Amino acid sequence: MVGALRYCSAVKADLNLVKELRATTSFGIMDCRNALVDSGNDLKGARRLLRDWARTKAVKKLDRVATE
Repeated sequence: MVGALRYCSAVKADLNLVKELRATTSFGIMDCRNALVDSGNDLKGARRLLRDWARTKAVKKLDRVATE
C-alpha cells in the first residue's frame, strides 16, 4: 500500500510538518511530502519511511559497476 494514499485527494500533507521534517532530515520537499502522506501525517512514521527509501536507494547504487 506504499504510495497508494499519495493519490487520494482526502489525505494531504500538513505544510508545517513538511517544513519540520525537511529541516530535521535534509530530504527534498516532495520526498518529505510523500512520506507524510504515506504515513498519514505521522512524523515518526514519515522519518521511518524516508530512512527505508534512502536505504533502498543506497543498495541500488552499491550494485553499480564503475567502468571507464
